[in-house]
Amino acid sequence: MTRRCTPLRICPDCGGILQPVEPERLTSVEVAAGDRQAQGGDGRCQCLICGYLEPVRPAVAPLR
Repeated sequence: MTRRCTPLRICPDCGGILQPVEPERLTSVEVAAGDRQAQGGDGRCQCLICGYLEPVRPAVAPLR
């Protein structure tokens, strides 16, 4: 089984770890359902130490 590796995000205020706000998919049924549909979350993260909430990143428009 391969695992998806994502870079660890660090809080700019205190240096703590930023954790995703949306619930994590844990069961194989949730993972399969998540792969079939687009992610509903906004991708925000919150610091586990100080509570810093990462701002929503604006959508990047494709270059013409």
